[in-house]
Amino acid sequence: MAKQNGNSNTWTTWQDSLSYWTQPGQRVFNVSINGQSVLNNFDIVAATGGANKAVVQQVTAQADSSSKITIQFTTVKDNAHVNGIEVLSS
Repeated sequence: MAKQNGNSNTWTTWQDSLSYWTQPGQRVFNVSINGQSVLNNFDIVAATGGANKAVVQQVTAQADSSSKITIQFTTVKDNAHVNGIEVLSS
């Protein structure tokens, strides 16, 4: 994602709406922005308190020297997943 230099607020939205992931620990992943870890061992069901619920996480990130924000998802268990990403200048 291209972005002018400066801080940005980044919101990511998750919801495990499939009946397969209903218990904590079934899908776990890490999230980093521009190489900096922002969420470790993130579990959607654990964060929401149950299946079929959404959660929004907000983090502050800074664009790199090329004015880009790179978001990386790394699977710990099963597959990393995101429903939406919103980047706003702060």
